[in-house]
Amino acid sequence: MNKFSYKRYRQEVMRIKEREGMNLTAQINTMVEQLEEPEQLLLVELLKRLVPDNVATVEDFEDIRIAEQELAEGKTISFSNINWD
Repeated sequence: MNKFSYKRYRQEVMRIKEREGMNLTAQINTMVEQLEEPEQLLLVELLKRLVPDNVATVEDFEDIRIAEQELAEGKTISFSNINWD
């Protein structure tokens, strides 16, 4: 089992931040994958308690912004044009 190394942790965080387009979820997944299974399970339990899963993400806010813009521009589909069958 690897001992916790703050220096190694900081290096990994910096490496992850350098990846272009990586969101927080992907960063966390990358870090978790590098841990051994017992530490992964502990971290997952900790994250479950600290991070609510009913909070909008950055991607959610971007999708909402795009949807509101499309609605304002009249880019909608009429209910009568949808095949509900």
